[in-house]
This record gives sequence, structure tokens and C-alpha cells, in this order.
Amino acid sequence: MAKQAAISNVFGEGTQVDKYDKKYLRFVQDFQNKTTIDAFESFRTKDITTIENTLRQLAQSVTTNSYVIGIGCLIIEREKLYLVAGYTSYFDYAKYLLMMKIFQ
Repeated sequence: MAKQAAISNVFGEGTQVDKYDKKYLRFVQDFQNKTTIDAFESFRTKDITTIENTLRQLAQSVTTNSYVIGIGCLIIEREKLYLVAGYTSYFDYAKYLLMMKIFQ
């Protein structure tokens, strides 16, 4: 059986899409713009503060795409990053997000 070629990175310059990107790539196939690329760069850090700051910037932008914000929230939930922020469940963390100025 012939070896299949690697998937090229459609999110800018650099290496091939890594395992973490592939995990969430299916959600953003149609949203390959600079805002999304920058957002995924911050999501890749798996740093709750960096992701929160990115979500805040996305929410305050006129061109905000609620889908990309949802991906950030999905990553926080799936990767259990809410635990790092001191919350025992994603639902408790979601209440915190809604009360923060991220979405206001």
C-alpha cells in the first residue's frame, strides 16, 4: 500500500498541522482567516489566561465570529482547562465567563 502524503498546513506558514490542531480542525474548515489563525495559536498554548484574553479580543471585535468563540469555549471544556482556573465543572466556569466582561 502506498504511503499517503501529509495534510498541508492551511493555517499559515510553518510545519504540518499537529495532532492538537487536527483534533479541532474539523470545526473550523470554513473559517480560515487571520483572526481564526491567531485564535488557534493562542488556543494551542493551553494557557487559560491567554485563551481568555483571545476570547475577550474576539468578543470586542466588530468582525467577531461567534463560532470561533465557541471553539475557544469547546477547547476549555474538552481540555478541562476550567480546572486550572479553579472551577470544578465547565458549567461553573461558563457562569464565570458570562459574568466576565468577555461577552459584554
